[in-house]
Amino acid sequence: MSSSYAAEVEGLHLELSERCNASCPMCGRNNNGGAINPHLDNRDLRLPQTIAWLKRQGFSELRRIRICGNFGDPAAHPQSLEFCEALKATFPQAQLQLNTNGSLQKKDYWQKLGRLFRGHGDMLHFALDGLSDTHALYRRGTDFEKILENATAAIRGGANAAWVFLVFEHNEHQVEAAHKLACSLGFRRFTTKYTKRFLRSQRMEIDSEFEVRNRSSQTLYQIRAPQSERYQNSGLNSLKLRQESGEKLSEALQGISLDCKAQRERSLYISAEGLVFPCCWVGAGLYPSSGEGKLFQSLGASDEKLGLSLYFHELEAILEGEFFSRLQQSFSPHAANRLSVCSRICGRGFETFEEQFEHHPLGVRLDGSSGIIPF
Repeated sequence: MSSSYAAEVEGLHLELSERCNASCPMCGRNNNGGAINPHLDNRDLRLPQTIAWLKRQGFSELRRIRICGNFGDPAAHPQSLEFCEALKATFPQAQLQLNTNGSLQKKDYWQKLGRLFRGHGDMLHFALDGLSDTHALYRRGTDFEKILENATAAIRGGANAAWVFLVFEHNEHQVEAAHKLACSLGFRRFTTKYTKRFLRSQRMEIDSEFEVRNRSSQTLYQIRAPQSERYQNSGLNSLKLRQESGEKLSEALQGISLDCKAQRERSLYISAEGLVFPCCWVGAGLYPSSGEGKLFQSLGASDEKLGLSLYFHELEAILEGEFFSRLQQSFSPHAANRLSVCSRICGRGFETFEEQFEHHPLGVRLDGSSGIIPF
């Protein structure tokens, strides 16, 4: 990425905090829902320094701001409301989207936040993986009823809200009922999500089930992929067929051509530590949930996080630094320093990420028919 890229940035992805109240088993914040990632230190993105830095860069072409991240929930940031207000004021032309488990904070917080997400393209995404009896099997540590109360408060505040339903075997029978409930509560969108995380990145093999563990690393139960093909990740199924035919997916990654999403979408990711990366997937490689982080070593770059820090450098210096230079070189076919995550996420033939989401507008049946769901 060259310095000219800075003037063309259209999307920003911000992680406000590494803090979270949940223990989702497929999240990099913990090991299968159990022991906390030892690399994390509950860091929060600094509000005044970050906003001042963003203003200095200009970002005149900025159109999208996504508040999510790798490890934390935005609502856990002690100044999350003020952060969103500052982003709205600084970039009024940009669509603001925020992903949350929705079970932190009180209703008045969500009503205030909702007023910031009422514009065209703005959206609050609430993770609700089933109904009251199944939701917490994956979204461990969260309260289904409290999320509904908070989401309803945000909708009363004017928010465009989306119900995001991560589908597994244990909740696939509830998709239709959840969709109807979402409509009755005033959600603008209902999104079914078909996770790609049954592809285990370290072994590069697809599993049909995933262990859920406690803090002592004891297995509590298993979560499994949906039985219905309708709710399965089609990209993952294609890879599974290749695996079953005897192909080693780890070998298939070698020499694969890339279609870098960050470059295509002209976006950047900023971690809760204030580090600038092209995307959240590369950023997650700095602090894997198991094993020692070797992101810099894998690229052959100096192990120097400060070179990526917005607290010490302007964007042009970061983009022209060693890390981004080495990363760009690694995109070449058969590059020895190619990051596995780049091939897994942006490699041609490994399209599992974009196959995760199916969006359903308010009032439209899940089968796509024109009949309106009654409130």
